[in-house]
Formats: sequence, structure tokens, C-alpha cells
Amino acid sequence: MKAKWLVSLILFVVLAAGCSHSNRFEVEGRIESVDAEKSVLHVSGFEVKVKNAEGYRVGDHIKAVLESPYADKDVYDPAKTKTVSIEKGSP
Repeated sequence: MKAKWLVSLILFVVLAAGCSHSNRFEVEGRIESVDAEKSVLHVSGFEVKVKNAEGYRVGDHIKAVLESPYADKDVYDPAKTKTVSIEKGSP
């Protein structure tokens, strides 16, 4: 009986976790400004959080994947958006 209950609980947790996918989107363009104090790059109207802002310069081209906690809405909240990955490159 405990085994069935445990399997049911595990299945519920897996299904619940699968329903909470975050909304990922890509931002690509040239860096418009660098805020070294906040470790933020401004690209195409978006704030891209980075670990080391000193490694980036205005005019550098980047491609970043950002993640929003709002999976069911098209909402951009810079305070709650995380940077998943970032690449420097050419357009």
C-alpha cells in the first residue's frame, strides 16, 4: 500500500513540475549601453543580466536567451527575468 502511495506521489510531482515550464526568448543585437554597477547590458530595449559587465562594450553584438517566470503570458519584467545564456559574436 505504501508503494502505491509513493508511486502516486512521485507521479504527481513529476506532472506538476512538467507544467511549470518557463517562457524562454531570444534577444539579439548590438549593446546600446552597459551598466557595470548593476551588471546589466541594454540590447534592443531589453535588460540582459551578466556576471561580468566589464567584458562587454557598447557596440558589441550579442545573442542572449532570457527566461521569464510567466509561461502563460507575454510579459516582460526585467526584475524577474533571468539570463540563461549569452554569446558574443557578429551579426
